[in-house]
Amino acid sequence: MKFTSIILTVILSVGVIACSKSRAEINLPTIMCGMCEDNIKNALNDLEGIKIVKIDVEKKVGEITFDNQKVDLTSIEKAITAIGYQANDNIADPIAYETLPKCCKVGG
Repeated sequence: MKFTSIILTVILSVGVIACSKSRAEINLPTIMCGMCEDNIKNALNDLEGIKIVKIDVEKKVGEITFDNQKVDLTSIEKAITAIGYQANDNIADPIAYETLPKCCKVGG
């Protein structure tokens, strides 16, 4: 009986931990190259709670897996816009955009 209780507790704990994991697809219409991909990955990996960052430069989309108990979609979008890229409907910070290399700018 004690063993069954321990197993049940472990299973329930894993279930609660798994529930805090979320995945979001973010449109990144202003990314242009692999350097853009690296910049966004680096910025997001600095956020607590980010688990996996996958970016498809050709499709201009990012798939982010994160712990929603530590970070939310709005914070992820803000981190991307703060470094000069548009995230979904959130416009890039214009000052950060101007500091991007030419290859990372639209039409660059």
